[in-house]
Amino acid sequence: MVVATSVVSGCGGSDHAAARSDRESPSPTPSSSATPLPSAPTATAAIKVSRKDAKDAETSTRGFLTAQFDALAKPDEALTTSGQRALDNLVVGNALAQLTDQAKQLAASKQHVVGHPRVISAVVTHRTSTPPTMTVSACIDNSSVRVVSNDGKTVPGSTPQTRVRNILTLLAKGGQWLVADQTFADNPSC
Repeated sequence: MVVATSVVSGCGGSDHAAARSDRESPSPTPSSSATPLPSAPTATAAIKVSRKDAKDAETSTRGFLTAQFDALAKPDEALTTSGQRALDNLVVGNALAQLTDQAKQLAASKQHVVGHPRVISAVVTHRTSTPPTMTVSACIDNSSVRVVSNDGKTVPGSTPQTRVRNILTLLAKGGQWLVADQTFADNPSC
């Protein structure tokens, strides 16, 4: 099932070197904007950013991943007004639309996600100032994640790749970095 794969993917290229670079720079804070996002490269090499940006990028990545999996663990709740409001603090734009579509698909098929992914690495690979965006290459371990039917049986073909590289676009808004887009690297293994 496509839902499981996109929900549980993410990996960064040169994880150890990138992790060192991340500690040297701050991470972005979540935010959203009506301004179109610039297209960012999908490279996995870390760039030098402030320590705050590096920390904000990692915090936003972890927060998004938790919110994404919580929403897909209880897709019916995620589709309520209060569920959508909870997501608004972390996710906007394309990423929110994709997550909502995944929750609708799971709810309609009476399925949900169990288990939690783990962020192996999250590195900033691109940064713009107008609009303020960061591209994050995140290696996500999905080994404990699966899609199950409401009776708890694993949905055939829904076991995701163990580790997957996600490319997240973060947009600064209101002093926070929000995940505005989620894609996968050309070579998603990490």
